[in-house]
Amino acid sequence: MIKVNLIIHHWDTDGITSAALLVKALRLGDFENLSPPIGEFRFDEKIKKAIERAERVYILDLNLPHEVEGIEKEVIFIDHHIQPRIKNPRVKQINPTLKCDEAPSASFVVSQYFNIWNAWSALGVV
Repeated sequence: MIKVNLIIHHWDTDGITSAALLVKALRLGDFENLSPPIGEFRFDEKIKKAIERAERVYILDLNLPHEVEGIEKEVIFIDHHIQPRIKNPRVKQINPTLKCDEAPSASFVVSQYFNIWNAWSALGVV
C-alpha cells in the first residue's frame, strides 16, 4: 500500500500558502492536496474518501472542528480561527486561540510552529 500524506486546506490564499509552507517544512515529497468546493465549508465525499486512503492527514486553515473530531486516524490540525478544543486524542490541534493568543493567519501559525519564515509566512494575511 502506498503511504499517502493528505493535505486538506482552505481554498483561499491563506490555505494555499499554509499548505505550501507545510510541504516545505516537512519536506513532503509525495502528497495529495485537496480543498472543499469553493464557497463551501465542509468535507465533501471526495475529501472523505481521500481521508480513508491516507496514512497521514494535515488540515489547514479550515474552521471545521466538528469534521476533524470524527477522523479516526492521526491528524495534524493547524488553524487560527476561534474554535473548541478537539477531544479526539488522535488529533494534534495547533491553534493559538486555544491559549487565548491570536494569529493573523494560518500561514503565520504554520511558520511559527515549524520555525520556517519566508515571504509566504505573510502572504496568508493578505
